[in-house]
Amino acid sequence: MKRVKVGLASITPINRKASISSINRKGLSKAENANLLAKPSKKSENLPIRRSKLRRHLVNAIRNQLFEVYYQPKISLKDDTCAQFEALVRWNDPELGNVSPALFIPVAEDLGLIDEITLIVIERVTAALCHWQGHRLPVESVAINISACHFDEPECAERLFQKLLEASRRTSALELELTETAVLTNPELAREYMQKLHDGGFSIALDDFGTGYSSLGYLMDLPISSIKLDQSFVRGLLSSSRCTAIVRSLVELASVLDVKVVAEGIETREQARLLKTIGCDFGQGYYFSKALPESAVAEYMHMRKAHGQAIMPGIYAATQMHVANF
Repeated sequence: MKRVKVGLASITPINRKASISSINRKGLSKAENANLLAKPSKKSENLPIRRSKLRRHLVNAIRNQLFEVYYQPKISLKDDTCAQFEALVRWNDPELGNVSPALFIPVAEDLGLIDEITLIVIERVTAALCHWQGHRLPVESVAINISACHFDEPECAERLFQKLLEASRRTSALELELTETAVLTNPELAREYMQKLHDGGFSIALDDFGTGYSSLGYLMDLPISSIKLDQSFVRGLLSSSRCTAIVRSLVELASVLDVKVVAEGIETREQARLLKTIGCDFGQGYYFSKALPESAVAEYMHMRKAHGQAIMPGIYAATQMHVANF
C-alpha cells in the first residue's frame, strides 16, 4: 500500500488569537511576524485594509485562483539532506500587495471559503509533485496546512478526504499537518477522519506540538507519525536550560514511540547545532531557507546536492546561496 503523509494546520474560534499567530509564523522570520503585511510592496505600504475590502478582493482571488504556493525546505539534521518541503499559501493582490495569511485566512474561514483555498493548494502541490517526480527530482513529500474548519461539519471533512484520495492516486508524496486546535474543534469527527486517512495509507503529523494542554495524550490516542515542535521551544533553547531539557525529553520520547520530530523556526547556526546534538530529526526555518517559489525548488535541491552541506540562511535567492556547516 502506498504511504501518503498527512497533517493539518488550523485556525478556530477556540484560542483564535494563538491559532492566527501560528499561521502567521509559517515560513516567516521573527522580524516579518511583527507586520500583518508580509513584505508589502510599494502599492500596499501604509494601506489600511478594511475587512469589507479584503473580502471583496479575496472572493476575486479565489475565483481567479490568484494564490501562489511557496515551498519551505525541511532539512534532515542527521545528514543535512533535503527531500521534504512545507507548502505555504501566499496572496499577492494587484491592489493590496502581499497580504499576510494572518489577514486573509480568518476572513476566508468566516466566509466559508477556506475549503476553496485548500482545494486550490492541494491541486497546485499535486501538480508540482507530479512535475518534479517526472523530472526525477527527489522530493519525498510536501506538507499542506489544512484549516480546522474542515472538521466543523461531516460534509466538509468528507470533501477534503475525497480530494486527498484523488490526489493520492497521482502522487504518494502529499503530507499535511494538523494542530491540536483542529482536534478540539470537533474531536469525534477529527478522530474519525484522522483514522480514515491513516487506514487509507496516509500518515499524520501534529503541528505546533507542545503548545496545547494535552499534546502528550495525542501521541497515545491518535495515529500520529511525526510532531513539529513549536518555534517557541527553538527560541528558548540557547537561553533556558529548562527549555533544552524539555526538548531533549520530547525528542527521546518520540524516538521510543517511533515518531519523527521536526523543529520549526530555526534561525541560527547555534540552534541547528544544538538540535542536531539533541537528536531532532528535521529542521525548518530561515537558517536553511525562506519559502521558495516552485520555480526555485529544483535549483535549491541541485545546489544542496552539489555542495553536500546545509545551505543557509534566510537569504536564499535563486541567484545567490550561502553554504554553512553546523
